[in-house]
Order: sequence, then C-alpha cells, then structure tokens
Amino acid sequence: MNICPICGQGELETKFYGREMQHKGVNLIVENLQFDCCHECGAELTSPEQMNQNSEIIRTAFINERERVKREQNLLTGVEIRQIRERLKITQKQAANIFGGGSNAFAKYEAEDVVQSVGMDKLIRLASDVPEAARWLFENAGEAYSNNSILSCFKIGGLRPNVYVSKIHQMAISSSDSGDENLSAAPWCDSLTCDNDRKYVDAA
Repeated sequence: MNICPICGQGELETKFYGREMQHKGVNLIVENLQFDCCHECGAELTSPEQMNQNSEIIRTAFINERERVKREQNLLTGVEIRQIRERLKITQKQAANIFGGGSNAFAKYEAEDVVQSVGMDKLIRLASDVPEAARWLFENAGEAYSNNSILSCFKIGGLRPNVYVSKIHQMAISSSDSGDENLSAAPWCDSLTCDNDRKYVDAA
C-alpha cells in the first residue's frame, strides 16, 4: 500500500487520463497517462516511474504520428532510413557526410525528430536502389563504397528499364530545382541507358 507523502495518512490510487498536447510541434492526443491521487487529502502526485512511463507513451504517440504523416506524403520513415543506412554499411555521421543535411541529420531523421526534405528522401532512395549512384555519392564524399554490386548487373524489378532510367533523370531534375546539388550534379545521370535484358549498362 502506497501512503500519501503529503498528509501521511491517505492511500494513493493510480489514475489514468488522456489529453491533447503539442510535442515538438506535432499535435497529439495521448491516452493512458498516469498519476496517483490521495483518498484522504486529494493530493495528485506523479512518481518518477510514472513520469518515465508517461514520457515513453508521449514519445511513442509522437513517432506514430510522424510515421503516419510521412506515409501520407510518401516519405521514408525513420525506421526505413535506418534500414537503408545499415544496408549501405555506414554510420549516421558518414551518412550525413555523404548525403548532407548537417552532422546530426540522420540521427534526427531516424529518431523522427526532423522530417527530411523531399529532395533528401529521393537521394536516399536512389542510393539504396541504384548501386552506381551510391558509389558516386560515396566517392564524391570521400567515403569508401563497400557494396560489390555494379551498374551493369543491377536488375530492375517491376519496371521497364527505360522507364526507371527516365525516373532517375526526373529525380535529378527535381533535385536540381530544389537545390539538391548532390544528385543533380551526378555525371552518371546523363550516361545511363539499358539493354533489352532489363539490365543497366553505362552508355559512356
């Protein structure tokens, strides 16, 4: 039995409540927050354990809302960005060096603290899907590229090669318009074509 530290007589009972709030600029409706109420004096107290639990509940609601908004906007979630980064075998610091955005950018993207721009999202997707693009970005940033895949043997699933290459050019143009020079300046964007066996080849 938990005794109220205020009056020293009443028993504390755990209560649950919900509230509307704003967390890091995001509007949330949070349920199942906890506090203790004294039957004797009516004091309302929140223990350290309850504070930690409440913080975790708010954090989870925040991440869920961020992910919902990102899916609506067709952007990668923080989990998906982390999976791509790990597949490329780079740290958050290396990713920031390769893709830009600031030294802590990827830590913030993956934690859902910051929503990446559309241009950044396209650049991350491109590096994930096109090995030659990833290789160019890595080398341009002075990072070693460990993926052994090469452009000439990279097959496309579900899209005609010429359509996919066209999309790459569109992404480069879009990034140029939005000021993302990493993608728009890539020399291989103008040298991609495909053979009839659904494989990438270098036209140069």
